[in-house]
Amino acid sequence: MIVVVLVIYGQKKVSESTPVVVLNNVITFTECKNSGYPISETYPEECRTPDGVLFIQMIDEPAPDTVMSATSTTSEIQTVNFNSAVTLKDGDKVTFSDNLFISLSEINSSLCPSDVQCVWAGGQLSPLFLATGGEIGDEVKKVSLGTVVDSAIDVAGYTFTFQSATLDEAVLVVSENVVANPDKGEVGFLAGHVTVGPVCPVERVDKPCVVATEVYTSRNIVVFASDQNTFEKSLALDSAGNYKLTLPVGTYWLQIQPAGIGAGEMKEVTITSAYSQTVDFDIDTGIR
Repeated sequence: MIVVVLVIYGQKKVSESTPVVVLNNVITFTECKNSGYPISETYPEECRTPDGVLFIQMIDEPAPDTVMSATSTTSEIQTVNFNSAVTLKDGDKVTFSDNLFISLSEINSSLCPSDVQCVWAGGQLSPLFLATGGEIGDEVKKVSLGTVVDSAIDVAGYTFTFQSATLDEAVLVVSENVVANPDKGEVGFLAGHVTVGPVCPVERVDKPCVVATEVYTSRNIVVFASDQNTFEKSLALDSAGNYKLTLPVGTYWLQIQPAGIGAGEMKEVTITSAYSQTVDFDIDTGIR
């Protein structure tokens, strides 16, 4: 008869009536792995001794190859702060204070090559990030962003904001979402609309200019702290130029990036408990 010892998150779970036989002093997943016994390609990994005893990788040991190399150590992975821009190249991995792990899997491009005459206009760079740990848990989430569409998305309590990219690297900002709890007076709400124009040199009443969605989605509402310099949060506008945010109570400065002419106006707003504030922007593109 094969007796299985199941070890999950560092604890053995067996029936009280089942005798447990552990050979060769192997009592943990790490000892099993270091002994050279077979390792499965699952996550968490599994290791089985010749006598049939099964061990499962603890969650605080190295994450799967898609996010952390099995031979990596925590000291080899850069620790970064939430709300700070981090530059990742293909295969780079970073971790955050709550054990969220992020890696850059690949960067796809639909841009027209410089030495080719293309029949389409536009295009974008689209990095694919892999995320696990933290609020996401053991699952590996694919986070696909773009320079034109989906420049910011919410995943499992985090906001992933894609700032810029080349064919070799991408700049990402990860923010922790604040859970609205008006009963405790912790947060308030912010919304607004951004008007962008002119979008063509000459506009006639009978032939108005058509505004492409990229005019809005390529722009972000950026939130700074009361000192006007400390970055707090960024979110892409939707296809109609609207935005909605939840923020802790406090005073902030807002700016649309990129703007139109110049750096763009900064507007001050004070967020109060359980109330919604509206701040609109008018962007002058400079087209005449």
